[in-house]
Amino acid sequence: GPNPYSQQNPTINNATTSDGGEYKLIITVDGCESDEAATTVVINDKPTVTLDPVSVLCDDASPVVLVGNPNSGTYNGNGVSGNLFDPADAKAGTHVVSYTYTDNNNCTNEAIINIEVQEKPEAIISSIDQLCEGAADVPLFASPAGGQFSGEGVIPASEVFKPSLLTPDTYTIKYSWTDNVCSAEATLDVEIRANPIVSIDE
Repeated sequence: GPNPYSQQNPTINNATTSDGGEYKLIITVDGCESDEAATTVVINDKPTVTLDPVSVLCDDASPVVLVGNPNSGTYNGNGVSGNLFDPADAKAGTHVVSYTYTDNNNCTNEAIINIEVQEKPEAIISSIDQLCEGAADVPLFASPAGGQFSGEGVIPASEVFKPSLLTPDTYTIKYSWTDNVCSAEATLDVEIRANPIVSIDE
């Protein structure tokens, strides 16, 4: 055959298609040889299997449909159910997801990808005490850094709250943050109180 053997019941380890072909068996006993017996060995290629990559996800994102080819294979991994990957179930971290497929020749292959899940941060606006009507500008602070403030009396470019622009009332400051994977928001109510009216009786 393609690979001659001198022992009985030989084994081909890590067989490739080049090991396929006709093999002949001859038994020699005390110098006497038997007639030939032949068999054809067919070695099929493993199927080509792919699994589409998945972008970085936030842990509050909706489940993502996994796409493996050829279809009708099996997906496995943390956070995987059927053909869905649920980042909320997987939680933050890097997760190994595999797709295994077996073809009609009973040959099996798999594809593997890593899916990164980021933890959604909590957005917090630093508290502001009650303010008096016409008070000075108040710097705004929030975490995580790099977000955007909005609301009545808010000057986004300078990240300040200007009570002097407003009448006595309660106002809501909003802070929005994103890193294009996760997003977070926070609100803070700020009360502006009216100044007392002072009069002197004549």
